[in-house]
Amino acid sequence: MLLGGLLGIPFLILDTTVPELQTALGMKGAPGTATVLSCETYQRNRRDTRRDCEAWFVFEDPARAPIVIQTVADVKVGETFPAAIGPRGDHVIPTGTRGVWRAIPLMSLVLLTPAIVLVSFGLIAQSRAMKIAAGVLVVIMAAAITGGFTLGQ
Repeated sequence: MLLGGLLGIPFLILDTTVPELQTALGMKGAPGTATVLSCETYQRNRRDTRRDCEAWFVFEDPARAPIVIQTVADVKVGETFPAAIGPRGDHVIPTGTRGVWRAIPLMSLVLLTPAIVLVSFGLIAQSRAMKIAAGVLVVIMAAAITGGFTLGQ
């Protein structure tokens, strides 16, 4: 039962991140250019801080009128970047290299489940190979997360 729930986690993560990655790659969404108009930081308490940013989005299709729409939080006011409307249609996502690197950290968590399973079975079976394989997966995941947060800015 626990193993079944653990194995379902990667599918949940992929279900959430693949549409964002497809948008960043230009496979989905309406492409265009976003210019950040404003950003506001909301703080409910010491630990709960949220940043909302709005952008002026100009579609590549000249028949569509520009709109004001939510964008990602890690942008600066006045910044212009290539973007596409996200899978839910309520925000724009950076496209190209920046968008792909933004999607990678969460996607790399898919490697966490096999690492946990390998460590668990490695401890039970006293298998050194399983422990090493789990360590390799964790190192790959850490590198992807670090790279994504660094290069996705």
